[in-house]
Amino acid sequence: MAAKAYTVLVGLLLLVIGALGLSGKVPLPMHHNWFHIVTGVIALGVAIVASAHTRTFARVFGGIYILLTILGLAGVVNLGPLHLMLNAVPVLYVHGAVGIAGLLAGFLVKKKPAVTQMKAAA
Repeated sequence: MAAKAYTVLVGLLLLVIGALGLSGKVPLPMHHNWFHIVTGVIALGVAIVASAHTRTFARVFGGIYILLTILGLAGVVNLGPLHLMLNAVPVLYVHGAVGIAGLLAGFLVKKKPAVTQMKAAA
């Protein structure tokens, strides 16, 4: 349940940040805004269409965002032609929070065993 909640919340957060960026209210490069919008849509799609895979999604997504945070802390600003401002402090905070929350939701919250679920249904 925590992984699904994470997937929905992070999807909505990224959509909002991307939309604010496109409107000029968040000063991020265009590529960065579109990346947030696309990944937000993917997150919501996973939560709605493939909800059985939200734990895997949270793990992978959390890992990617932790990697982006590490790159930003290491002083990487852009990924090739993509101007992403990875080392900007607010970007580091958002990427770090999304990454840590994803790893926590994906790895630390244990799924109930099938036997317990069957007993609860009986």
